[in-house]
Amino acid sequence: GVPFREAHAAIASLCNVASERGVPLTALPLEEMQALCPEFEADARNLTADASAAARDVPGGAAPARVRQALAAAKARLEAAGD
Repeated sequence: GVPFREAHAAIASLCNVASERGVPLTALPLEEMQALCPEFEADARNLTADASAAARDVPGGAAPARVRQALAAAKARLEAAGD
């Protein structure tokens, strides 16, 4: 794996390149991604905000199911506090 700080910097650089070209991140060639971070593999071209959030499927994470759980728990606490 790549340390978070390095991965974040590589993605930020790639996002800037994509933005400057007016294309989505997924349109950048794998070779260009690997020039910034050699650890990128073919699946790196599938990087999207939705995929990134879904990958955070841990308690407190950003995966849609986890967010729904947190919202349900918060609503339950609010309802209990209102009684």
